Amino acid sequence: MATQKPKVQPKAVKTEKAVTATSSVSQSRDILPFTKMNYILLLVGIGMISLGFFLMRGPFVDSKTFSVPLHISPLLVVGGFIEIVFAIMYKPRTPKSEA
Repeated sequence: MATQKPKVQPKAVKTEKAVTATSSVSQSRDILPFTKMNYILLLVGIGMISLGFFLMRGPFVDSKTFSVPLHISPLLVVGGFIEIVFAIMYKPRTPKSEA
């Protein structure tokens, strides 16, 4: 004869912990890592990079004379990348509470 294994009942879960876990998850979803200002700075950086690459399309002039594609455009592109890094790292100041 085959022996039957006893059925294992799952342990009861306390509802208090489930509620607090659910509320902490919903609170963490409410807090976004980026603010509106982060997105604005990010768009400015993307615009700077796009403008720099657009200006680089211009006619190449000899390096002895000043030309926008040779002198200004690379600085604009590098500045755009720096702006994007700043936009990612930017965190708004929180007002200090006086005690």
